[in-house]
Amino acid sequence: MELDDLKKTWDLINDRMKQKEKMDAAIIKEMLLAKSDKAFSRIINYDFFSVIVSVSAIGLLTWQMTRLYFGPFKTGIFLFAIVFLIVSVLRSIRNILILNKINFTNPVNENIRLVQHYNITVKRNRIVNYSAVVILIALVVVACLLSPNMEMWRWITIAISVVVGSIGAWWEYKQMYRKNIDSILKSLEELKDLEEN
Repeated sequence: MELDDLKKTWDLINDRMKQKEKMDAAIIKEMLLAKSDKAFSRIINYDFFSVIVSVSAIGLLTWQMTRLYFGPFKTGIFLFAIVFLIVSVLRSIRNILILNKINFTNPVNENIRLVQHYNITVKRNRIVNYSAVVILIALVVVACLLSPNMEMWRWITIAISVVVGSIGAWWEYKQMYRKNIDSILKSLEELKDLEEN
């Protein structure tokens, strides 16, 4: 009789341990999903913000270009900047569409694949954007060199803009994209490990 009681007690403790493990796994899964969702929301919000800023800059440049005549070279620079911003808007919209495909009710492997695809897209966009910005800065400097009587304050403004823009681009990539993408991928990998166990 004592052996049967001991066996029942052991089975009861074993069942409770299994329930506790399932509860712990469910809690960990919810925490990982919440962490991923928070990073995911930050990236989407930032991409929407980028679209709004780019569209505003397009409007401002178009207004400035139609208000005054700058000559063919400077007008070409304005057009190059506007085309660059239009392409940036389209890329940001594409990024948002890629991100909207990510759904945490989908299989984890599918979400990992989509996040990695987004990561590659961001890296490619970064290379193209930096190249276009370097060309744009070079064109602006040439336009300033060709302008007679270029004031010192304009050169200082250009230098400060380049420094602030470089720091902003570095921060954007490291803190906005890299940090959040890594956080999402890490959480998804942990979820994958949790599901496999």
